[in-house]
Amino acid sequence: GFVNNAPLLKILEAEEMKCSPNTKTDEVISAYTEAFSVCQNSGYLHYLGLLHENLAIYLAEIKETNLSNNHFGDAVEMFREWGALGKMNDTLDKQRLLETQHNPNENIGTVPSLLEVQGSTE
Repeated sequence: GFVNNAPLLKILEAEEMKCSPNTKTDEVISAYTEAFSVCQNSGYLHYLGLLHENLAIYLAEIKETNLSNNHFGDAVEMFREWGALGKMNDTLDKQRLLETQHNPNENIGTVPSLLEVQGSTE
């Protein structure tokens, strides 16, 4: 196939792996790691951001909070680098919502606001 399609193929493979009911978490993470590598090598920051966000949501849903937060942070960074501040803000909102749903009694102050993230680059 076309080299340009390699990132999309890896993304679809990772998503398919995530949706398969008998797939182990480490297999899902491995599939995403392959997709990260291909997208990084191709310079596709937007795909990297989406991959990190999707993996973060999956990890939050299975209560892997630390890994989820790491991938949310990576997604936010990719969207910031790409200049997609609206998408970056949307990702931060999703992280806050998931933290609230999964940890309703915990302080969610660990997730930075959009202004804090934007201010960190100045």
